Amino acid sequence: MKITIALSVLFLSFTTTLFSQTLADLKLKNKEIPKGYTFNDGNICVTLQACNFYTDIETLLES
Repeated sequence: MKITIALSVLFLSFTTTLFSQTLADLKLKNKEIPKGYTFNDGNICVTLQACNFYTDIETLLES
């Protein structure tokens, strides 16, 4: 019984790291971005409130 549990834990630890995705894996590559769109590292916010939310979320959570 103990061997079965140990093997199950070992198997799960290997499979979760092998098939998991990281944030870098989810980002689009330059060739995947459609024409007319550009890559941007910053935030492009529609409103000032949206920019404040993403840049300083702590002030909104305190109120």
